[in-house]
Amino acid sequence: MHSVSPERRHLTGVARLARSSSGAGRPARAAIVAACVLVGSHQAAALNLATALTQYDHDSWQVVDGLHRNAGEVVKQARDSGLWLDTFALEVTASGNGGPWNGSIVAPMVSVAPFFFQTGWFYGLCALVLLFAAFAAHRLRIRKIVARTTELAAQVTDRTARLEEANVLLNERNRELEEANRRLELLSTQDSLTEAANRRQFDHVLDAEWRRCARTGLSLALLMLDIDHFKPFNDGYGHVPGDDCLKKVAGVVRRLVQRAGELVARYGGEEFAVLLPGSDAPHARELAETIRQEVEHLAIPHAHSKVAPVVTISAGVAAMIPIYGNTPGELISAADRALYHAKQTGRNRVSLTPPG
Repeated sequence: MHSVSPERRHLTGVARLARSSSGAGRPARAAIVAACVLVGSHQAAALNLATALTQYDHDSWQVVDGLHRNAGEVVKQARDSGLWLDTFALEVTASGNGGPWNGSIVAPMVSVAPFFFQTGWFYGLCALVLLFAAFAAHRLRIRKIVARTTELAAQVTDRTARLEEANVLLNERNRELEEANRRLELLSTQDSLTEAANRRQFDHVLDAEWRRCARTGLSLALLMLDIDHFKPFNDGYGHVPGDDCLKKVAGVVRRLVQRAGELVARYGGEEFAVLLPGSDAPHARELAETIRQEVEHLAIPHAHSKVAPVVTISAGVAAMIPIYGNTPGELISAADRALYHAKQTGRNRVSLTPPG
């Protein structure tokens, strides 16, 4: 470069760029500094410019304007191109009217401040805003979760209450069903008039006790009871007094037969059967006699009887130890023969006939 003449010194200048406090790597408009020096020239429109970007060392020079642009356009071009902040020196030299290039001159140090959006406080503010937004979003999400949890808890509580109510109702219905089943089972095994077991239940229990006594070797006794001259009673007094008579006789028998396993059943119209597991013939005959006496003591009037002026019964007693190969029907046949014998010998009595 050439030495700078005094009259042209105001056409040259150097702008130095120092590293910004906000950090390196942010754009700076260094050319504006140089333009501030150059624009002051009254010959700015005829200027040619050359620049060198150095770090306090001279690098290659580059003509940035040529002959057809004035200094104002150079300023805009330099400003728009931009530089990166660092410790640089921008040297500018000029040539006016096609004359020789003036030597470069270092202008006073110029500090270029970054744009507001390049400052540390702006980044910090942005970080705070982001943090606040994230915190607000987190709080909003937490509130939504809490509200949803509360809503779900309320729904669970409501449905649990309704389920408990349904369970209570279901339990009530189950109890009613169990009671209905019990009554149905009772109706299927019990005579509705006398409340004694019915014929079906008698056959079932007889079969079971027969097999049990066959296994254990116990005696099984059977009483067959028949109300004397009941048909004339029913015809003479009517069906209602007849039903009442049956109830009273059955009540006496059920009251006297209390041991576990023993069974009182209505075997036919006016006939009752008493099953006595574990009883022998003498014990069974004694019980039958007690029942006969208690029925006679009821003193139910019977004007149509040929035996007594009151209702009486005849009883047949049979007892045996069941063995495999025999059937319960053999015990029933033996008790029937004993009952037939009691009727044939005058009624109102107990007859014991050995099986066979």
